[in-house]
Formats: sequence, C-alpha cells, structure tokens
Amino acid sequence: MTCLFENSSKQNKKQDLNIPILQAVDRFCEPDLPWQKTKAGEKAIMECPVGRVGYRIRPCNVAGEWQSVLDYCVNEVINKLSSAVENFQTGLDATPEIAMEIFSGLKNNSASGTSMSLGDITATINILDGMKNASSAVTLHDDSMMNDFIDSASNILSTEWTDDNTITQDLSTNYLQAVEGLVTNMKVNQSDGHNSSNVQFQVCRNNDGCNRTIFGVEMALTTTAQAKVVALKNLSNKLPNHFSKTESASIVVSATLENTSDHMTNITLIFPFNKTTAHPGYKIKCVFWHTNRSEWSDKGCVWTEAEENIVCECSHLTSFSSLISKEEVDHPFLDMITYIGLGISICSLLVFLFIEWLVWSAIVKSNLSLYRHTSLANIAVSLLLANCCFLASAFPEKLGKLTCFVLVLAKHFFFTAMFFWMLCLSLMLLHQLIFVFSPLRKRVFMILSFTVGYGSPTVVVGVSYVYYDMLGKEPGNSYHNPETCWLRYEGLMKGSLHAFLFPVGVITLMNLISMVVVIITLMRPKVSEGKTDDKETLRSIIKAIVFLTPVFGGTWLLAVVSFTINEKTTLKVMLDYAFTIVNSLQGFLILVTGCLGEKRVREEVLRYILGSRSTKSESRQNLTTSIKK
Repeated sequence: MTCLFENSSKQNKKQDLNIPILQAVDRFCEPDLPWQKTKAGEKAIMECPVGRVGYRIRPCNVAGEWQSVLDYCVNEVINKLSSAVENFQTGLDATPEIAMEIFSGLKNNSASGTSMSLGDITATINILDGMKNASSAVTLHDDSMMNDFIDSASNILSTEWTDDNTITQDLSTNYLQAVEGLVTNMKVNQSDGHNSSNVQFQVCRNNDGCNRTIFGVEMALTTTAQAKVVALKNLSNKLPNHFSKTESASIVVSATLENTSDHMTNITLIFPFNKTTAHPGYKIKCVFWHTNRSEWSDKGCVWTEAEENIVCECSHLTSFSSLISKEEVDHPFLDMITYIGLGISICSLLVFLFIEWLVWSAIVKSNLSLYRHTSLANIAVSLLLANCCFLASAFPEKLGKLTCFVLVLAKHFFFTAMFFWMLCLSLMLLHQLIFVFSPLRKRVFMILSFTVGYGSPTVVVGVSYVYYDMLGKEPGNSYHNPETCWLRYEGLMKGSLHAFLFPVGVITLMNLISMVVVIITLMRPKVSEGKTDDKETLRSIIKAIVFLTPVFGGTWLLAVVSFTINEKTTLKVMLDYAFTIVNSLQGFLILVTGCLGEKRVREEVLRYILGSRSTKSESRQNLTTSIKK
C-alpha cells in the first residue's frame, strides 16, 4: 500500500509500505506472545520499550518456524551520540572538545558488564566508523581521548553479539576497519599505550625496531618510524574466514606506522602453542587481514614451528615463482632476481622487435623465412606484454579490484598466446619437413597461425572465466585471486590455475614430440636437398625450436615439478630459483636465438651499424651496368 502524508502547509510525501497478505493455504509462524501470527518468509516487527529507540524484529523462516529475535533497540544516550557523530562528520561542532565528549560518553554507556543489544553494538561500531572518517580531516591528539576510545572498543568485545553469522561478520569487519583507522589517524603525545580487558594499545617511538609482548604474543617489527600496535581479543572468531577447516587464533594484532612514507619491511609474531592439545595432523597458516578486501590473506606470510611456539613472519613477495606456486614463496633475493631479469628481458624484447622491423625486408625473402619471423615476432610481443602486466601487478594491495582483474586476464592471455605461437612455429617446421612436396601457402599459414596464436588463448581465457566466475562450477573458487593478482589454486585439479597449466603442458609435450620427429627427419638424406635459402632458413627454425622449446616449455615443466613438491626441501628451493632466473630472462634468450644466432640477421645489422649498406648496393648496381654494356 502507499501512504500519503500531508503537513499543515499542504506539502505531501508518499511512502510505500509492504503488508504481507496471509492466505488460507500459506504457512505461518504460530503466535508466540508478544509476537503475533506472521507469514512464512516475513519478519515480525515490534516497538522498543520506553527509554530505547529503534525496533525489534523476529524472522519467520519459509518453513513457518520462528528464528531468534534481533534487538535493534538503541540506548537513548548512544542514539544521541550517533546524531552528534553525524554532525561532527559534516563539520558541525567538529572540535577536539566535542570529540572528547563523544568518546567519553561512548565509554560510559558501553561499560564492561553493561547489557548491550545488537542495536547498541551496531550503533557503537557506526560511531567509531564515523569518527574514523572524521579524524582524517579533524586532528585528534589527546591521550585521554585515545584511552576512552580503547576502553570503548574493548567494551564492545565483552558482550555477545548475535548468533547470525552473516550479521556478525559484517559487524566485525566494520569494527576492525574502524579501530585500525582510528589508531592510524589519532595522535599520541606522551602516552606509551593503554591496556584494556580486550584491547591493548602500545606505542613504539623512533628506534631501530619495535618489540612488544601483547596478550602473550611476542611481536617484533622492523622499522625506524614510530609504530602503533593494537591487539584485540574475542574478535578473530567473529571475522569471516574463507580458509576451510581452520580455526582462528584468539588474538588479532595490527601494526601501523606514524610515517606512511616508511614501509614496514617485516613483522614477526610468536604465538604460544601447545602441541599436546592440538588436533592430529594439524597445519598452521599465518595470515593477515586485508582491509581493502575484507578477508584474510596468507600472501607473503610464512610460519615456523618452534618447540612451544608458532612463529609467523609476513612480508611482501612478488617473484615469478608465485605464478606457479601453490603457496607464497619466501626465499630471499627472488624479488631482486625477478626485477633485474625482467628489466633485461623487456629491454631485449624491445631490441629484438626493433631489429626485426629494421631488417625485415632484407631477410624475409621466402615464405619459410616469413613464417619464422612472423612467429618469433608474435612470441616476442606476447612475452613483452605478459612481462609488463606482471610488473604492473607486482603490488596487488595498491590496485583496485577491476585493475587487478584486467591484469590477470591479460597475463593469462599473453602467457598462453606465447605458447600457442611456439606451437605454430614447431608445427610449421614439422609440416615443411614431412610434406616436402606440399609447401604451406602464405595465406593459409597467416590465417591458421593468427587463429591458433590469438584465437585459442581467447577461448581458453574466456571459458576459464565463464566456468569459474559466471557459472560458479566450483563454489567459493573464483577465476582470480585478488591477493596475488593471478589465477587461483585450491587443490589438485581444483582452481583456475589449471586452466593455464593444462594448455602449457599439452603444448610443451607437442613441441617436444615435434622436436624428436624433426631430429629423426633430419637424419634422412632428402632433407639436405633443396634451395640454399630454404635450407638456411630451415636450419634457423630448427635452432629456434631446439633452443626455445626447452627454454619455454622446459622452464614451466620445471615449475610444475616444483609445484608437485609439498615440502620446502632443498630441491624445491633450487627449482624455485632456477625457474625464476630462466623465466625472467626469456626475452634475452629470444634476442640471442632470433637475432644474434642467425647469420643473415647479424650481417644486416652490421651493415646498418657500419653504414655500408648503401655503398654495397651502389657497387652492385655499377657492376650490373658494366656487364650489360
């Protein structure tokens, strides 16, 4: 129905109301005073008692069964504080004195032991969130204000929230973001911290590091800036946890730096742990809370089991090995190797493409040479764009969700396209050697190669995205992982990473088979017959296939072997380093094989460098003229 409201000035306002109609055949919840008969799938609503503002609701599920009451009634004082915070955010009475009154009132009306309804908890968290937003514009720097804030945040954790997991997870996410934001924005003067029953706050002044013990957890932070550390009890079990079959630790530790230009390099947490009371076959996973994505992440975090402790170390890692690894790779120097190798690779690919453009008309004299250089040029372009996308996604936490998703699509496409163009090159060589009297026509090669080289990766990426994201064939397993800006791995034959591994494995196997067939065919005498130019080109293609197949395919097969090793053995470490080094230098290897390894290309480049190209062309022209005369 629609209600029409009219005031004394004849001004009107409409409001639509949904009133459930209970038919004779409908299911309903029986009256349970003070709750009246309610239609299945609807919610019964009641007013709050005197002195409280809001409402109470009790859902009636589709089976006609009453659910738990959700009490959204709010203490009148807390409700007034909510209004004050709304004004504070707009700039009205936005002064440090008003902020002190808000935090003081919040502390007094959320005192430990005070019964708080779901409405009180929701309103209190919204107050903290509102003050977090306002504190970015209004400087809050009183130590007593910080103490009241910590006590208020602690009091909320002393009471039960609700048995509705969805509501609890939303509230806990907002709570953590509000607390971390206020700790970051609020300034401290002389205080070294403040401890409450569920929240402990510590300040580390400028020195060589920050070492604290909070709620029995030892923390070591590597930084020279002023650090603020807050530990929270009774929160981790309320936060959403997408890691299946895991239990959260009882303490959440958050560290922020006063000087945002100083980056936290490493944080170490030592949790007490009793093996005797742990479940058999237990596994530990160190995680951090990703505020922007509101979920736990284990990126850059590793754990070490001591005698009676769990040691967690977290840092940012972006090495190439993370493209294939089931878990984050934590070996030192891999990042450095990746970036140095990528720099060399990208420069080499640009040089290669420039040389190809420079000498194209001079070296592409036959269909066979055209096929070779077309394939190599597209391999170089695909690898160049893939490497650039990899660098662009090196810091996923600084990227938006859409940007991260686009980069995952691009990396998946271009890395896969590189292999399909390798397949085109090897199959073309195989056809040329086997079907000697049926040469491949230029138009046919161009259509087939571009269809396979770029059409096949498009199909692979498109089907993968539709399968994992749009159709949701594997619940909870999306196409990409926002934490790593790469495909997901969820277990053996589970996860979108297999949509990359499977094509790479098949193409590498086909290339290896082609290479064996080529070697066997070369042993036949007929292969040595033919035009000199074609024989020279064939040799160049064979060298490219024989050299690049192990480099491309062998490199990723090396990673697959590392992928199958579960434990962090010396062999796995060696494989990770080998994969990262060779993979990051692939562009340089293409330059060596495609340009520097081919005699005709070297000669043309030398002519351009030495400036003798025009001179030799003139000499040939003069010689021809003399003969004709």
